Amino acid sequence: MLELRHVGKDWQARELLRDISLSVAPGEAVAILGPSGCGKSTLLKVIAGLEPPDAGSVHWAGQDVTRMPPERRAFALMFQDFALFPHLNVQDNVGFGLIEQGVGKAQSRALACDMLERFGMGAFAKSRVQPLSGGEQQRVALARALITRPRVLLLDEPFSALDAELRQQLREEFRQRIGALQIATVWVTHDESEARAMGARGFRLVNAGLQPVW
Repeated sequence: MLELRHVGKDWQARELLRDISLSVAPGEAVAILGPSGCGKSTLLKVIAGLEPPDAGSVHWAGQDVTRMPPERRAFALMFQDFALFPHLNVQDNVGFGLIEQGVGKAQSRALACDMLERFGMGAFAKSRVQPLSGGEQQRVALARALITRPRVLLLDEPFSALDAELRQQLREEFRQRIGALQIATVWVTHDESEARAMGARGFRLVNAGLQPVW
């Protein structure tokens, strides 16, 4: 189980997060709502280990991982701007995390191609990422986030660049895979309808604190 215990974070003398406590079970998706700039993305970075909290701690399966480097946590964070590698083609972007885990290049590419097929991107496996549309890049980023079977999946506005039909398709794909792989998922968005469709529980980040919505 992922646990946040009394997490606090300031930025430029502004309190972004205050006394945040939250638990997310394996296979559960929790949605965090709030407008841009309220601290949702900062919360994900604290969980991922990219930002240290100023107060409190982050735990996985009872172990304090607050000072553990990101690469040792086996958490996956999908950034809002996708953060794809421009020097790698699509399949190697998706398979990058597997290579980091010690999977051979041939196997990682085969697994990446299989994952791309699931996201309707199989025909783009050898393509460079720069010419892809925003929606296509988002699907590549989503495939990369899932392929390593992370213990915790952190999603920052994951479907914002997709059309309505694909958004619905990927919501269902994510619900199935999160449950099947028992991934604890924290999903931040400003779209309440999407949050309710994906999150078993929902919270709103208001005045640096979490308020339960459902």
